[in-house]
Amino acid sequence: MQRAINRLQTFEQTATSVERLRRAGVGWLNFNLIYGLPLQTMQSCLDTVAKCIELRPDRLWVFGYAHMPSFKKHQRKIDEHALPQTVERHLQSELIAEALVDAGYVRIGFDHFALPGDNLAAAKRQGRLRRNFRVTPTTPPKR
Repeated sequence: MQRAINRLQTFEQTATSVERLRRAGVGWLNFNLIYGLPLQTMQSCLDTVAKCIELRPDRLWVFGYAHMPSFKKHQRKIDEHALPQTVERHLQSELIAEALVDAGYVRIGFDHFALPGDNLAAAKRQGRLRRNFRVTPTTPPKR
């Protein structure tokens, strides 16, 4: 799947980066997860989210791959027949969401997830959450 989008990154590379960031004092991490990638399956989505949960980022943003080869020229190399169809994309999204909620993350809208102690999760619990197209933190979560 990573080869199909020409973005190779092993779990070990990601885990090493997370470890180094935390050792350097970075106390807050956000991961972006993309579903609907070429050759992506329900099982590969589960495998990916399980690895992300293992690294325990504070927040995750889960969004669908947008295939726009007329706008993003590098996408012309991607075989469109390898892209999951609409129903499978939706199922991938919900499967990832269920896994994150089962792992203790709070679902913030349809595409953001945060650990319960995160200020975004607190704002949702307290009815203070205001969303626009993107949820972006103004301050890191309080620890």
